[in-house]
Amino acid sequence: MFQLNYGGYNIYSNDSFVIYRPNGSTDYLLLLFLAPMKVHFAGGSTIVTRPNACILYPPDVFQHYHAVSKFYNSYMHFSADEDFLNKFPVPVNEIFYPENYQALNLMFKEIAKEFYLQTLYREYKLDILIKNILIELSRTVHHQELQYLSGDKGLQEIFDQARLTMLQNCQKDWSTEEMCRLVNLGKSQFFFYYNLFYNCTPRTDLLAARLDRAKNMLTSEATQVSAVAEACGFHNIYYFTRYFTKKCGCAPSQFCKKFKMRDDK
Repeated sequence: MFQLNYGGYNIYSNDSFVIYRPNGSTDYLLLLFLAPMKVHFAGGSTIVTRPNACILYPPDVFQHYHAVSKFYNSYMHFSADEDFLNKFPVPVNEIFYPENYQALNLMFKEIAKEFYLQTLYREYKLDILIKNILIELSRTVHHQELQYLSGDKGLQEIFDQARLTMLQNCQKDWSTEEMCRLVNLGKSQFFFYYNLFYNCTPRTDLLAARLDRAKNMLTSEATQVSAVAEACGFHNIYYFTRYFTKKCGCAPSQFCKKFKMRDDK
């Protein structure tokens, strides 16, 4: 569980205010600079940030920053297990720029509220909020890497919308031409970027979505296996049975029986 030690939202300080901790702090410090900030690093380099820059300082690492014109930021000091960065690969001790800094700052606002008001279940809510912030930052880093590889900042967003359309309508027999039209790209480019963004093929994605829908529908005793298969886009009942058995370890009819036996206990 993450533990918040201290936090602040939209904090203004004296313009000449300087943070200088040559040995760092004993916990993690995540900062969202809401105005340009001059950040110094242990090696002697200095970066002047744009507004809405972030930096995550790990424990016991040199910290030195001050305002360019005004000191204005949101931040949190928190403690965590040492391996949390394996789950949330946020860069440490370097400047980066989150995509949705407005939403991020609203999370800092909620953190400050929970911290100061000490409401019921405070520690659990703070744990969730810290995790949400780290998830958003990790997604930012991942998206920016993909944007660099694709060479198009908006392409990921276009593909995300196309993928959502396909998976929410996974029962449909999507042709290659229809999928390509969703992103306005040719066949080879469509498959290249789909694999780049999602590390799978559209067919694999659609089959997984159909299987998830089938498992959910099979929990209803009023629905026959053949009807479930058809409703999920499996027009061949024999193929559906083989595929379901391979992925789930039992036939669809057995899956229904196991679910019913659980309810009868």
